[in-house]
Amino acid sequence: MGDATERTVPRRTMQQRREATVARLVDATIESICAVGVDRTSLREICTRAELSNGALFKQFGSRSELIAAASEEILTRLLAQFHQVIDHLADDENSLEASLRFLRVAMSTPLTHALRQIYMATLHDADLRTRIEPAVSRYYSALTEHVEQTGALNQFPEHVREPLTFIVLHQFSGEALTRVAYPRTDIQDRMLEITLDMLLSYAATLRAR
Repeated sequence: MGDATERTVPRRTMQQRREATVARLVDATIESICAVGVDRTSLREICTRAELSNGALFKQFGSRSELIAAASEEILTRLLAQFHQVIDHLADDENSLEASLRFLRVAMSTPLTHALRQIYMATLHDADLRTRIEPAVSRYYSALTEHVEQTGALNQFPEHVREPLTFIVLHQFSGEALTRVAYPRTDIQDRMLEITLDMLLSYAATLRAR
């Protein structure tokens, strides 16, 4: 009897059940956006993927925008975790600037970043969603800038230009990843990394000469 009692799996608390349900809904939302796009990510689609009812969804989220916002925050968290995993490697790389560029270029082409871009596009016409995701987006870019700073990749540049340079490179590769889907020009796109690195190094040399 005692052994059987010890093997009994303890029942989850109400909070644990709630957290599990929220996680399933958020995961299903991300999965749906990656698979069919944000516009076709309906509440029915999410519930089907999560294997939950509409009632279970509305017990946790008051609206589709609220759920999309929660999915956005989870996407941003996962992206930051990916960036953090490569920090030590990039910091030890003698060519940390080139290594950082290569990593950022690849990172901008993942299903998660494509999903994030779709959500950003949705905020153009959805002020409620824009307001909901703004705090998480702000934290994301602040943390990303700190991560890049930790690599030392931009140490050759003055501190006041490092964050703008990070944004320039990030959004350049983001635009490239988006364009590549509809207009795959590998003959041009494969050279973009080389040209970007040359431009940054030339800019650094110009700053040193001042």
